[in-house]
Amino acid sequence: MKILILGADQSKRYNFGHQLFKEEIARQHDVRFYGEGCAGWSPSRTDISAIMNFLNFQPDLLFSYMGKYCKWLTGMDKVRIPKVHLVIDYFPWNYEIENNFIDRCRPDMTLAVYQHEVRAMRKMGIQNPDHLQFSVDTNLLASDGMDRATDVFAVFSSVSWAYPTRSSILAVLEKEVRSHNLSGIVRASWPKTRLMRDDYVQALVHSKITVNGVDVHRSLNWKFFEPCACGSMLLTEEAEDMEPAGFKDNENCVVFNGMEALAERLHFYLDHDFERTRIARAGEKLVRENHSNKIRVTEMFELIRKTIGVGDAG
Repeated sequence: MKILILGADQSKRYNFGHQLFKEEIARQHDVRFYGEGCAGWSPSRTDISAIMNFLNFQPDLLFSYMGKYCKWLTGMDKVRIPKVHLVIDYFPWNYEIENNFIDRCRPDMTLAVYQHEVRAMRKMGIQNPDHLQFSVDTNLLASDGMDRATDVFAVFSSVSWAYPTRSSILAVLEKEVRSHNLSGIVRASWPKTRLMRDDYVQALVHSKITVNGVDVHRSLNWKFFEPCACGSMLLTEEAEDMEPAGFKDNENCVVFNGMEALAERLHFYLDHDFERTRIARAGEKLVRENHSNKIRVTEMFELIRKTIGVGDAG
């Protein structure tokens, strides 16, 4: 299928997983990209018909990726090509941006990666949004079989309005690293201490345990999938839809509830190599067999075919 993906090139951003997902679409379909950072991008070229003429590309599907990166688009409501829009980070502070984009562009199908986004969009009057589970590039994110020199890894945004417990998590981990002479990479990633692409992957690959805190909606997020793909044991707060996605406490991840439990479980699994390795390997198996970008893109286009009739079966 011929697809025009609209949105920013995110390959050099800290959340490069977005671009990896789009690149998997390009592996499975005939894709052109257009948006900020893409070849030929011009902020003065906003009309979708002009863009297609410029690219000399007549797609079977227009796929817009995040309204904040596509708000410059015009003329989408006038073309008769089927349109799918993917929403990510649908929070009250950007409802207006996403809603305005959807109102203007009138996609035939809207997808969201968080369950809370699906619920919020329904309340806002957006018709029939579909849930699309997170996935990761299991070619890039993979265990390399080397020794894991870092005991604990936790580098994440800790802005309190989105992640109310993460500052407390970092404080506990910093204390445990100092008081027990652990090897740790523990810090807030905003605004200047992010680990980018290869550095981030290598940190995961060489960490025994990766700690995660959930957001105010208790959502699954990438930090469930990425550590597991790299063979690091996931130590996390509980999130909604963990079990439907296959995440099970003491089977392929470890759940903690409260800061005292975090410290206890951290030390238990650092002291019990066999149990930690067993859980980490099960987590890696779960993600590689169920949550790779290759699998999710295939599932997404089957959903698109069934919902709006675009694409071939099988």
